[in-house]
Order: sequence, then structure tokens, then C-alpha cells
Amino acid sequence: MKFKFIKNNNLTVKCIFILGIILRFIAALLSNPMYYNHDVGKIGAYGHLDYAIYFYENIKLAPYNTYEFSQPPLNAMLQALVMKFVSVFNNFGNDYVRLFECTKVLNFAYSLITLYIVYKILIILELPKKIINFILFIFAIYPGYIIMVTQYNNDGISNMFFYISLYFSIKWSKEKNILNIVLLALSIGIGMLTKISVGLIALVTGPMMIIIFIKTLIDYKNKNISTSEFRSIIFQIFIFLIIVFPIGLSYSIRNYLLFGQKFNEVTEIAAETAYDLKLYDIDFADRFLRFPFNRLFGDKTGNYNNSQIYHWLYEEYGGDAGIYHQALEYNIWIDLIKTATFDEYNFKKGLLYGLYTFIYILNIIFFFVGFASMFINCVKLIKTIYNSFVNKNGDIIKNNILNARIISILLFIIAMSSYIVFNYKYLYSCSSNFRYIPYLLFSLALSISLLRE
Repeated sequence: MKFKFIKNNNLTVKCIFILGIILRFIAALLSNPMYYNHDVGKIGAYGHLDYAIYFYENIKLAPYNTYEFSQPPLNAMLQALVMKFVSVFNNFGNDYVRLFECTKVLNFAYSLITLYIVYKILIILELPKKIINFILFIFAIYPGYIIMVTQYNNDGISNMFFYISLYFSIKWSKEKNILNIVLLALSIGIGMLTKISVGLIALVTGPMMIIIFIKTLIDYKNKNISTSEFRSIIFQIFIFLIIVFPIGLSYSIRNYLLFGQKFNEVTEIAAETAYDLKLYDIDFADRFLRFPFNRLFGDKTGNYNNSQIYHWLYEEYGGDAGIYHQALEYNIWIDLIKTATFDEYNFKKGLLYGLYTFIYILNIIFFFVGFASMFINCVKLIKTIYNSFVNKNGDIIKNNILNARIISILLFIIAMSSYIVFNYKYLYSCSSNFRYIPYLLFSLALSISLLRE
């Protein structure tokens, strides 16, 4: 069996892709928008369900920005398009929930495209085969990514565009031409129409462009490149700016002008409602500075009476949510590990409970090794840069390994800083969910794989 999209027809990569496709297909089959889904809501709740229904019925932007309508519209538009297509062949009448469920094909597609783009990133970084196989395998089986297939909000598509933007950032840095810069600008701009946080990739793209601009300027002054080459780079950066900003900020500007909605503003959850997960009187140190190991395996101190939460295969344990997620988890590091494993789900104790526990323990180990490897790679990067200046020797380490190490560290810094700021600004338990920084997986997996390089 040949897979033309796989470089050198690698058998290991083939098997990994097949495994990833099977796991995602099973997840898609099991998914239902009315099981636990982030902010989908029921009809009339102004969640993602209503967002898609509005476009399905009206084919225009809504005259309000209530709840999820404040989010960029691309995901809801695509869901409405699928609903229109399906309704041609099957009349669901007023059963919008069943019609909306058909949009699971999008979640499945987003996840597969993400897996493929991650593979393309690893290839373009020219990493060793063993590293490519390791990282791709992690992405194929990672529970936090597979669970995203079961959800109907805009996390899956925004995560996909983040990786597409990262891919074209690297591709343009290696092959500077109009096509690559336009594709980079479009991937970021359109990505920001799924979720404004896709724009965080600019913290990778921006410094890269500044460095390339400075290097181009120096080369031009030293007559190492021609005037036409110099003008071409400047023109490409200009093209990038005039494409990415109007597209990426269009919905934010529109909502600011119409509703006074601030840039990247998140709708506050109404107090004392079914979805109120606000954390009251939580000490800053308890939330951000400590790591309570005892909470990794359950804690009966959580209060579950102030919210009505619907969980897939969920069972309440009389205040104890088992070893997985708790509705009012206050420590962001504990919640990050838990939600990266099985999101905010809990499972009934049964035959598979031992397997779930084993997967959870593996993910705890992955996070601890990943964070430790990040520190080690930071030391290695500093040492490499120092030796390069002292010895003036660029062959101390291969450029591809150096570039991969820089990307891993940059993504880690972006993920952690945005995660902490978001949780500081919005004091909710749900703010510490892994789905807000899913690209942390690439950073940690890449960092671990570089330990021996």
C-alpha cells in the first residue's frame, strides 16, 4: 500500500497514520454534541450550537455578540455549510441537534489534517527519522488530541491552523518566495477567524521575520545579495502585513465597533448559573505556585453543588471525582495534566478503568519528563550559542537540531505565558484546560526527543 504524502514511503510512519486514523474514527463515531462539550450548549443558550444554527438559517453575521457569538465565526460557518449539505439528502425537520451532530466530520478532518501537518513540520525541520517517528506516534495516540475529535467547538480547527501557520513560518524561512509568504499570511489571518489566540504564532513568526530582515539588510550593505533580492524580501514582508492584519483582525474590529468588545475579550460566565465555575477566595500560591501531588489522584474537597455539568461516561462520586478531573479544580498545573489526558471527563469504574488509570499515569510521567527536558534543552541552547561565539564554529551542532530546539523552547514560553495570563485574568476552573494551549504537546514531545542530540 502506497501513501504518496509520506516521504520515502516509510512503513513506520504508515502504521502510525493508520493507528491515528482508527483512533480518531472511533472517537468521531462515539461523539455527540449533547454529551460533555465545551460551550456547545442547548438551543437558546447562545453556544456553538446556536452559532451554527444562526448561520444555517440566516447566512449572515449575527447582530449581537452574546456568549459564543463573540468568538470568530469561521467554525460556525463551516458547520452551517455541512448542515446545509446534509439537509439536502436527509430532512431532519426542526431536529437541529441531530443535524448539528453531522458536523462531527469536520472535527475528524481537523484532527487528521493536524496530524499530517505535524508530520510535514518534522520533515521540513529535517529531523532524524527516530525523532519524527517518536513525535508522530505521540500525536497519533495522545488522548487529549483524540478527545478533541469528539468536541464541536472551535478548538480543533484553531489548533489545526496554529500548526499550519507554524509550518509555513518554517517553510518561508527556508524558501523565501511570494507563494509561501501569502500562504503564511492567509493561514494566520484565517486561523484568527477561528480563534483569535491563533495569532500567538506571531510570537514565533515575528522574531523570525525581524532576524531575516536584519540579516538581509546586513547582506545587502555588504553586497552579499543583489538589490533585486533585497527588494524581494522587503516586498514579501510588506505583502504579509497587508494580508494578515485585515483578515485576522476583521471580526475583532467589527465587534469592537458594534458592541465595544475589547480585543481578545472572553465572555464572562454569569454568576450562579449552571455553568458558573468561578473560583472564590483561592489563594494565589495555591492556584499558581504550588503543585499539590495529592490532588493528582483525587480530592474530596471539591464543591459540585453550584454547577450542573454533563460528562461523557461520567459518574458522580458524592463529591469525589475519582482520580481524573474535578469540577472546581483550582490548581492550574494539576488541571493541565488532567485535562490533557481526558479533558474534563470522568469514567465509570469498570473493566476499562484500569486502562484509563494507566494512560493517566503515563501522561503524568510525560509531563514531568517534558518539563525537565525543557530546562535541559534551555541549558544546551545557551551552551551552544556561547560556544558558537567563543569558538566561532557553526558546526558544533547541526542547524536543524538547533532550530528545532529554539522552536520547542519558543512554543513552550508562548504556551506557558499565555496560559498563566489567561488563568490570572479569568478566575475559573475551566480556564486551566489543556485545550487552550494544545500546541504545548508539540513543544514537550520535541523537547524530549532532543535530549540525546
